[in-house]
Formats: sequence, C-alpha cells, structure tokens
Amino acid sequence: MKLKVIRATIIISSSIIILMWRLLGSKEDSKLARIAIPLIWLRHYLLGSGKDLRVPDRYCYGALSVFKQALDTGGHVEHSMYQGSSFYEKPILFYILGGFSYEFQEKDGVVTIKGTDCYDWHPVKVGEMELYPFTPLHLSSRLFKTVFLATQKIFGDEYFVSSSEFGISDKLWHDMLQVGAKEFNSTFEFTVSSNVLENKEEVQKC
Repeated sequence: MKLKVIRATIIISSSIIILMWRLLGSKEDSKLARIAIPLIWLRHYLLGSGKDLRVPDRYCYGALSVFKQALDTGGHVEHSMYQGSSFYEKPILFYILGGFSYEFQEKDGVVTIKGTDCYDWHPVKVGEMELYPFTPLHLSSRLFKTVFLATQKIFGDEYFVSSSEFGISDKLWHDMLQVGAKEFNSTFEFTVSSNVLENKEEVQKC
C-alpha cells in the first residue's frame, strides 16, 4: 500500500510540474525544463505502459559533442562526457538517457546515428542501491527540508534518506515495479553530416 500511495503521489506531482512547464511555453533552455522533461520519462515508467518513447531529434543535436567523443569509445556515451558545470547547465539528453550506446552508419557523406536505451533502475552492484541527492537541485530551503522530513516520517527512511544529505534511493524506483511501473525503451535516430561529426570542437547547443 505504501508504494502505491507514493507512486500515485509522484505521478500527480509530475503531471502538475510538466503542465506548469508547458503553460510557461515549454522553454527547453530553462531550469524548469531540466526537471520537467526527465519527469516525462519517469512518469511514463511509473504509468507502466511499457511502450517505447522516442527521443526528439533536437535533444540529440543538442548533445552532439557526446556522440563525437564516443566515437573513440566504440559508440558508448559516459555521464562524464556531457558538458555543463552545474546540474542545470547540461544538455537535455543527460537527464533522460545519461549513459548509453549507439551505432552509426555512413553513406554518401551522411551519418545515421541510432540507438535504444532501456529505462530502468537497478543496483550498481548486487545489493547496493545508489542515492540521488537533492543537493545539485539547490533545494536546501527550510520548507523543502520540512516537507522532506515529513515525507520520510510517513514513508520511512528506506527510500527517503537524510544522512549527510537529503536524497531518494534508487530502491524506490526499482521497487515501483511491484506496483505497476514497467521498464521501457528510449529510442533515437537522426542524421548528421560526416564533416560535422568529425569536427569535435563543435559546442553543444542546448
């Protein structure tokens, strides 16, 4: 029952934030976009349809530099490859895919890049779940801490952790599979000139 309540609460809260972002013009270069867009992916996971979600081409073009860097690693993108010094300065692709692999095919000077990434939550090592702290979001106000501690008191510290910093354990998202969440594939496919792909100096756009 506890997980069902948390799932429903997060779905409703996510929907409100996503709606606010859209009502404000869906600006993808805003800080709110760095929260709303990942919530679209998280909500899709929690709703449990399991249907593929297509990554808009513009998100891929906005992180073109990571595709360029990954040419040296066989098409495997690492989190560390994304530019941006703070949480709100990274390209959208960072928040919805993170690390992933892709394949590419070149023909007549045009490169087609495509890939499929499974949206899932699992232990980094057997029995170990990662903690995602709220520190990068700069949510350190007294009101936030009060709400977080109240949530922790209601639902326990198994999922809502407040040790050295406040955060949510991966275990929460993983355990949501027990109450209707379902893993799904994020897919992408776009084309780019081979000349552009070879120019590793190009800057990320958004």
